[in-house]
Amino acid sequence: MARILVVDDEPRITELLAEFIGELGHEVDIANDGTAAFKVFERRHPQLVITDYHMPGGSGAELVARIRAAAQGASVGAIVMSGSSAEEDPKGLHELPRLRYLEKPVDMQRLKAAIDDLLGSL
Repeated sequence: MARILVVDDEPRITELLAEFIGELGHEVDIANDGTAAFKVFERRHPQLVITDYHMPGGSGAELVARIRAAAQGASVGAIVMSGSSAEEDPKGLHELPRLRYLEKPVDMQRLKAAIDDLLGSL
């Protein structure tokens, strides 16, 4: 299966997502902010990043941009989660390649479908 990095500043959400993704058979790393997440990315090189949009010290969009720049051509999928709807998203994240935008609270079946879709396209 794949290595997936889960990032959210709410530890309970991170734990729940990590448990769900682990049950799908994937290896999971976690971080609670963008700085820690980037350090995990550099060490572990996940194929997919699932991140909250609104976090202290930088947004999920900034994290995804930084990871993709550092990946040097490697295809890294991303799922960005937010309490804001995609229609309200000023960055237009839902239109970026290999990126899915999910509203919180996240429906686990939609999350699974997004994971399967992104991992299948890598």
